[in-house]
Amino acid sequence: MLYSVSALVSVSSRSLMKFFRSKYVRFGLSLLIGGLSLYLALRNVSFEDFWGSIQHADWGWVGLALLSVLGSNLAKAARWWVLVGKAPGRPGFAKLLMALLAGQALNSLYPARVGDLGRAYVAGEGGTSRAFLLGTIALEKIIELLSYGLLLVLVILWMPLPTWLNRSMYVLMVFALLLAVAAFVMSRNHAWGKRFLAWFQQRRPAWIPERVPAFLRAAMDSLDVLRSGWSVLLVAFWSVAVWGIAIGTNYLVIRALDIPLVGVGSTGMPVSLVASCLVLVGLTVGISVPSTPGRIGIFQYICVLALAVFGVPQAAAFAYGVLLHGIVFLPTTLAGLISLIALGWPVNRAKLLKIAEEPGR
Repeated sequence: MLYSVSALVSVSSRSLMKFFRSKYVRFGLSLLIGGLSLYLALRNVSFEDFWGSIQHADWGWVGLALLSVLGSNLAKAARWWVLVGKAPGRPGFAKLLMALLAGQALNSLYPARVGDLGRAYVAGEGGTSRAFLLGTIALEKIIELLSYGLLLVLVILWMPLPTWLNRSMYVLMVFALLLAVAAFVMSRNHAWGKRFLAWFQQRRPAWIPERVPAFLRAAMDSLDVLRSGWSVLLVAFWSVAVWGIAIGTNYLVIRALDIPLVGVGSTGMPVSLVASCLVLVGLTVGISVPSTPGRIGIFQYICVLALAVFGVPQAAAFAYGVLLHGIVFLPTTLAGLISLIALGWPVNRAKLLKIAEEPGR
């Protein structure tokens, strides 16, 4: 009887996982999240007020915001170039930039974040190991998580936030620091890492594919960049540039729409700068949620929620979300699609999955 119940639970779990892995289910959930967010962002917005805000935008500030998006992508590519280091067959800066833009375009168009896998594929075409490049991207994500935690700390220092968010910040920081320390330790002690992988390969659960340990071994070499103090400083510099420029983009759009903000907190920090940081904090989390292509709906709703803290009317906040979305997503997505074509790599799911079958490539 107990065996029958256990078997039934196992079958039900597999069926449920298969259901949620269905591309149709994921696409439906993405549309639901995006549609609901768009409705909430629009429900109290007058078209006249929205269009009036857009019409009165200062296009000089908009132009500067577009330049800042270009600067942000150059800084991201420069950081990736440092992380790749002196790997055999190292791609040039231009190829890394194009692969980065291509990955961002894929992330914009697909509900699942396949862009990171895609950019490792195109950057490693005929050269550097793709497993190694995926390792550099994983390291990049750890750095992004740590940077995000530091930004959240600054926002908490500048303005009062709910207690639950303060506690979440501490959990996030501890998690990010643990990942960073683990990456640093493994970079300093390859022998320990190899022993761990050997142990893992011997005791690998049956549900983990056989190629995973080999893939991890190939990716471990990407941590060598942490052995150089100069490289670590460069990565830190470009990470500060990436986040600083992103805050600047948000600020420039506030100036473009001349949005009035009500002060929050008493630190003396300019309210427009605090608002720009809070928008970035919200968008960083929000755009990670599966949503419609281009994150339409959820992007605007997060902007409405963040600016509501500063007393911004919903119509003006929605106009801000629409304009910022266009500035950040449209040029980058267009450049990414052009990069995909220039690199001669069609958007093909089979090619994305091929990387997982070639751990040493």
